[in-house]
Amino acid sequence: MRSTALFRRFALPLACFGALISASMPSRASGEVAADPPVITPGDSVKLKWYFTGDKVTVSGGKFGAGQVVTGKMQVTDSPRKTTQYRFDVYYTIKKVGADGITTSEALHQHYFVTALVDDSPPDQFKSYSDPHGWKIKYLAGWKYDVSTPDDGNKALLFFQREFDSVERMAVAIVPANGMTASEVLAKALSDTPGRYQAIKVEPTVAVRVGALPGSMASFSGDDESHPGVRTTSLLYAVVYSSRAYVISARTRATNYLLRKAHLERMLKSFAIDAKVVGDLPSIRQPADLCREI
Repeated sequence: MRSTALFRRFALPLACFGALISASMPSRASGEVAADPPVITPGDSVKLKWYFTGDKVTVSGGKFGAGQVVTGKMQVTDSPRKTTQYRFDVYYTIKKVGADGITTSEALHQHYFVTALVDDSPPDQFKSYSDPHGWKIKYLAGWKYDVSTPDDGNKALLFFQREFDSVERMAVAIVPANGMTASEVLAKALSDTPGRYQAIKVEPTVAVRVGALPGSMASFSGDDESHPGVRTTSLLYAVVYSSRAYVISARTRATNYLLRKAHLERMLKSFAIDAKVVGDLPSIRQPADLCREI
């Protein structure tokens, strides 16, 4: 199999390089209300923030029950033990000047919703995979690894998943770097996603470091053609070491992404290279045209 085709097979089922994002952005609904952080464990605190004022503001749901007045405040906290939706009602008055020059008042009412996601799944249990060519990674217990292209020190493609072609899975691809940087490798992988995904939305690439390995990370969402009706979000991490490009991805359903993100990140952050073993491998380089399908 050519290394270009190898990368295409890998990049398209990409599973979750976002595992490397450490900062969490608040989850905002309609841009007016937010839960920060967007995902908590049972009993942890979540800040509910809103970005409007009114004559009267109420919040309901969770400990606020059928509704409590929070006029004049801009945030409150709760500690839900299960995923909880909150409703904000704002009442305000606007003044109108009619054609006759008479000013009238009109009472208006708007409501907004935001959900605090509670991850009540049991603690992760991991297995470890150590490759004889000097790299290792952890994956979820209950998953297995499928070797699509055996690691011969030149190229490889391995999937870690519960069953063949699972929606949620992790993949590791290795190809010759051919002089590319980690950011260039990642850009190449992302450029091929239209071959398998539709309606793609790509988040900006950022420089990251996993342990002692500097690399590049990005995430994208798309409609997976191999799973009709399923939209997935994938996190991708690329690193170049000793003439080899390593691209690790983790993927899950887009609807589950916030809940599963931390689990996927733990796997990606476990990737490590044994410098002595990899450093002893011969340098590899292949014609540039072999990377067209990365």
